[in-house]
Amino acid sequence: MSWQDEQRKLSEELSRGEISAEEYRARRDQLLAAANPAANPAMNSAVNPSLTSGLNSQPNPAAGPMAPQPGQGPVDATQTLRPVGYPDPGGQQSAQQPGPAAPGGDPAADRTQAISPQQMVAGGGSADAERTQAVAMPGGGSDPERTQTVAMGGRRAGGAKQQAQQDSDDEPLWGGAEFPPLVSSGSSDWLKQGPEVFAPANEQKPKKGKIIMVVAAVVVLAAIAFGAYWLWGRGGGAKNNNDHPAQPNPSSSSAPAPADPLAIGTLPCDASPTDIPDAKTTFPKTKAFLPAELKAYDDAGITKARVEQCQLGDGSKVIIVAAEVDNANKAEIAASQLQGVQLQNKNVAVPGTPAGVKEAKIDKNGAGMAQIRAHYVHEDVVERIEVQGKTPAAAAKDFKTVLDAELKASPANG
Repeated sequence: MSWQDEQRKLSEELSRGEISAEEYRARRDQLLAAANPAANPAMNSAVNPSLTSGLNSQPNPAAGPMAPQPGQGPVDATQTLRPVGYPDPGGQQSAQQPGPAAPGGDPAADRTQAISPQQMVAGGGSADAERTQAVAMPGGGSDPERTQTVAMGGRRAGGAKQQAQQDSDDEPLWGGAEFPPLVSSGSSDWLKQGPEVFAPANEQKPKKGKIIMVVAAVVVLAAIAFGAYWLWGRGGGAKNNNDHPAQPNPSSSSAPAPADPLAIGTLPCDASPTDIPDAKTTFPKTKAFLPAELKAYDDAGITKARVEQCQLGDGSKVIIVAAEVDNANKAEIAASQLQGVQLQNKNVAVPGTPAGVKEAKIDKNGAGMAQIRAHYVHEDVVERIEVQGKTPAAAAKDFKTVLDAELKASPANG
């Protein structure tokens, strides 16, 4: 890998925040110091004796100002110089010339130094007077090595160009308007490392003002919702109910249709009831009632009636008469009178009947059939149930079935 690739890799590591700016500069200077001699192994330049006298390991007074050292190349080559007090690799100590020297531990000793054209030998300029010289600078600075730039020409224009080159060398390759500027080591931002260095300031430190505004907005909305519920959901709703009372539901408020007082239970035979609107005048014409029975109905104030007749499967006949009278009291009197008529005509009262039911039977009537007849009151209706069977047992069995059905449809008064 070439030194340019290594330097580009350093720049990428710095941009990702993997290394700090100080570490980047130190490693970059080491890379440049190691790369310059390797890039031009056959080129070493002669410098001003006043400069090299304090940097070279042995002084050479006999040599001329521009006399090159043995093994050196042209004057525009790059040479690595060692500072005052730095031991020579050959084991010899360099002689120091009088002049300013950086004290030990001074961070300025490892900084970049510029040599003006007046310090250079006249006539030493060439077309490539801007060749550089890498000088290892030991000392107590934070960076192990720094680069010393030496202009090898005698022209004044070379000095300005040299200064521009020095400024450009101090700036990292990734510097520019599109990157954030370097901060000094004394700043608190110098301690930041990693990708967060390049994050915008507003993303690194969320503003407390925005958070407070959001919390306040949530509290205000909650208060408004609670107030609306308290006003309209509770008190307001009650007020509206007082101003506009709820309309009753027609289906629920309307009274159910009254039960038909003349209802007849479901019988185990095919039959259809017959309604008699004017029972008082119709009953005498049927010849189905005795005069005493007609008188009982008339005294109770009979108005209308319903009659149903059918024949069961075993041959038994069923006759049900529901007669409406003036009131329940008259209906009770009429039921008792009708029961008395049955007993007067050789019928026998049947014990153990349901409550309110008056029952009488005869084993053989005028038609030769066993007959059972009962009377009871449902509201203001006199109920009459009659079953005629071929045998007393068949008549008793069928009568119980019919009586239970009629009591279910029109129960007896308690």
